[in-house]
Amino acid sequence: MDFDLQLAIACTEHFAAASGLGCVLSGKEGKVLHECGENYLPCEVCPLAELDKERGLAMHRWGLRAAERFGGKYIYACPMGLTFFTSPILGPKGAEAQITAGPFLMGEMSDWLAYDLDRVRSEHPEKIPDIIAQVRKYPCVEAQKVTSLAELLFMAVAFMNNVSEANRMLETEKSMRIQGQISDYLFRIKQNAAGEVYPYREEKNFLQALRRGDGEQARRLLGELMGHILLETGSDMIQVRERVFELTVLMSRSLLDTGCDPVHISRFMHECRERIPDMGTMEEVTMWLTREIASITDTVTSPSRAHHSDLVYRTVRYLQENFMRKISLEEIARGVYASPTYLSRVFKQETGISVVDSLNRIRVEKSRELLGNTNVSLVSVALQSGFESQSYFTHVFRQNCGMTPLQYRKRAKTAGAV
Repeated sequence: MDFDLQLAIACTEHFAAASGLGCVLSGKEGKVLHECGENYLPCEVCPLAELDKERGLAMHRWGLRAAERFGGKYIYACPMGLTFFTSPILGPKGAEAQITAGPFLMGEMSDWLAYDLDRVRSEHPEKIPDIIAQVRKYPCVEAQKVTSLAELLFMAVAFMNNVSEANRMLETEKSMRIQGQISDYLFRIKQNAAGEVYPYREEKNFLQALRRGDGEQARRLLGELMGHILLETGSDMIQVRERVFELTVLMSRSLLDTGCDPVHISRFMHECRERIPDMGTMEEVTMWLTREIASITDTVTSPSRAHHSDLVYRTVRYLQENFMRKISLEEIARGVYASPTYLSRVFKQETGISVVDSLNRIRVEKSRELLGNTNVSLVSVALQSGFESQSYFTHVFRQNCGMTPLQYRKRAKTAGAV
């Protein structure tokens, strides 16, 4: 093990005692190393609902990866709506283990009964009394308290990871990377004698990345936007600050449309008004915006969106398991226990594409495997990939790949893939 096991166990036990929640220390593949807490009870609800055990383990592994991605902590829900939060314990090569708190109900029991129990009412009605009895054993925690507890666990684990120094270095590295992107973008613009107008399309993509919680994409696009701002203003910091403030206004409005907490957005804008006028260099502006993007993308994945993340996860799994046959949005919605309207809105909000587009992408990926590795007819490829006809298959394939299936197959053969 590339981490201090005894220190990790002590951290787990102290957090469990302070929070009143059950806590588990586990390896990155899910092996339990230590479990404790006054309210520690293993999650028995998913087994009672006869859900696949591997599906639950996959959720915890996914939670660990998400915690790494979203800044060291993540709150998520199991397939039956019970809540967990986790923080990774880092080794030289990344996450080596995790401390996970849960399960518990986030909110009231009545909310869980109204929403999550629908998942088993139609399939296993006889299991409902046992499931309710089991859920009543778990504590109920308000959403705001969950946020604070997740933050405390992160801080406790940060003690072991020496995260404060690592984060400082990471922020500097990200800022330097964006500075490099700005310089590179300015060079490319100057090679174009006609010049370029402000990239409103990239600005739109930047705002969409923020709404998705995609911090890496947002930082990349920020480099291009800052390059244009620097070029247009001639490095005049008065104008730079004005343009950056305009950008933060767009960011706040865009995030409000996704359902982010208005109080959080109001505080963000207050800080913008306080901080931006005092910024004297482009480097200072870039460093500050980098930190704000990290904070914003973390907010986008806050407890209020835990059910959303779980719904998207279940939907993608359902599409991957059923892409070969004809399925409607209504059937997909029933399969993940949501209404078609709610599923469409949440899926598009979380991923940036529709459920149907996601299904088509999965089908196209399957068809590319068949085109590149078999000699079956295009009609057979279409049917085996879930398309109703060759003509529709060709239309969707061209939209996603920029060429026809036959052109793709010829190119694959030329490259020696067949």
